[in-house]
Amino acid sequence: AAIKLDPSIKGFYKKYADIVIAKGLQDEVITTLTSVVNSGEADLGTYTTLGMIFQKKKIFGRAIEMYQKALQLEPSNVDALVALGSCQAQNGDLNAAVVSYEQAVMMNKAAVTEYKELGEIYFRLGREDEGIKAYKKFLDKSPNDENVAIIVGKRAYERKEYADVAKYLAGLGENAAPDYLIMYAEACMNTRNYKKAVEVLEKLKSNKKIKGTFQYSIYKMTAEAYEMDSNGVDAANAYIEYLALPGVKEPDAAYKSAALQETKNPATAQKIYEENIKLYPADYRNFLRLGLLYSQKKETLQKAIPMLMKVTDLASSVPSVWLELARVYGKLDKAAEELYAYQKYTETDPQNLEANRRMGILQMEKAQYNEAIVYLEIANAQSPNDPQIMVPLATGYVKLKRITEAIDLLVKSKSVKKNDPDIRFQLFTLYNENGQTEKALSEIKDLIELKRETKYLLIYAQALTNAGKYKDAENIVEDILATEAENIDVLLLKAKILRLRKKLDDAVEVYKEIQAFSPENVQSLFERAETHLQQSKVLWAETFYTRVLRADPKFALAELGLAKIAKIRKNDAAYKEHLEKARKLEPENKLILEEIKNSEK
Repeated sequence: AAIKLDPSIKGFYKKYADIVIAKGLQDEVITTLTSVVNSGEADLGTYTTLGMIFQKKKIFGRAIEMYQKALQLEPSNVDALVALGSCQAQNGDLNAAVVSYEQAVMMNKAAVTEYKELGEIYFRLGREDEGIKAYKKFLDKSPNDENVAIIVGKRAYERKEYADVAKYLAGLGENAAPDYLIMYAEACMNTRNYKKAVEVLEKLKSNKKIKGTFQYSIYKMTAEAYEMDSNGVDAANAYIEYLALPGVKEPDAAYKSAALQETKNPATAQKIYEENIKLYPADYRNFLRLGLLYSQKKETLQKAIPMLMKVTDLASSVPSVWLELARVYGKLDKAAEELYAYQKYTETDPQNLEANRRMGILQMEKAQYNEAIVYLEIANAQSPNDPQIMVPLATGYVKLKRITEAIDLLVKSKSVKKNDPDIRFQLFTLYNENGQTEKALSEIKDLIELKRETKYLLIYAQALTNAGKYKDAENIVEDILATEAENIDVLLLKAKILRLRKKLDDAVEVYKEIQAFSPENVQSLFERAETHLQQSKVLWAETFYTRVLRADPKFALAELGLAKIAKIRKNDAAYKEHLEKARKLEPENKLILEEIKNSEK
């Protein structure tokens, strides 16, 4: 028998609702659950069930009412919040929907699709920046949604936010629209991921369906990507492919199709340049590079001249060509032309560092020291710690007797290039010439610690000798002779030190040692003669002065020595004869002039 239904029984409507819900009778459910609500027995499930049914039937006002009542019972119910937001959005109350979704994602750290829906609502409100933020959070958790990725990537591209473009469009499939794949490739280039850009662009190039503007952009970008990836030959070939497209005539691409493969394929580059000067006669670069290629081989050197002259013709409209031309002349060791080219270039760029540095050096080579210093000081102001400028500038100061300024510059240069032996040697020389003996010795000693070479050791020994530090000088000399026993310059210095120490017999033995393996060495013969004269061994001195003149008839000081011997012998005629011969050989020699002066007293 049927059960008699009695609505007065407590809980009746809830039990009945379970039955009709199970049978899928939506209208019955609405009627029944409404009775539950009216009876005061409704709970969270009652309201959410009614909300879902009303939402499904697109009765959004009632659905919103039910979800709101559900949330009054349980404010933290995320599902109810999301459903409420969805209904509010579909009912046209977008601002309310935003509030609901924002609350939902704030309470649910695992939210995913909610961010996508929130993003869509923000876009419908015209609040696109906030929509993009929501979409980004969605993509961070669900990166394979191409539609959302395209929205975010396109917006980032419009704003030139290439890192975001590369991030969000990275998941695009090969069948994505070409314009979006081009955006992605461009973003890869702007984020220096050139290999990925090439990969994407090469696939696009193989798509024969792509025509028109897209095709041209793809071909050109491929060449640029190879170029940025320092892949010169592939870049050159890609530019050649781009230039082969109908209607493309682009001087820059034509130049690069040769220039980027010039190092590895100079013959191919030369042929392209030769064609380019016909197609693009106003582009000086092809003439310049072709001239340089011609200048590298003896057999084509003459062909380089008209190419470079053509560059000069184009210089009035392209001032920077003078800079290129100056570099070319520099490589060709044409100093006058190089200087002129730099001077022409600085008419438009008077402060240019390279030009002023080179003009200064070139003027130094011409001994035009005042002019050189002007240029070098301009360069030094531009780059105050560059030894390549400071060192020649210091040399200029030396030539103009501005020794203190020269030393200051070299000290500064040394602080920048601590291990440069040339700078240290110049400093030693200046200290030495300026009478700053201890600083000179310190500098040459430091130089030897840096670079222990015989030439520096010998200079150090000479400096010690001149400073009267004979024992230290002898130690250095013996160190050298331990490995270079027949070094004549070192042996001569050893003999000199012995003479200064009044050890004349020992000095003679050193000269004998030299003459044993180099019997006609003029300097050792002369110094031996001088030593014998110090010993008052006149005959020995005369013998060796004579041997000097036999080996070198123009050795003026040997004639002076013979004059002194004649004077000792009181042979006035011989004295005057040898003294006159000495004067004729070296009319400006101070020792000879002093002897002549004394003879006139």
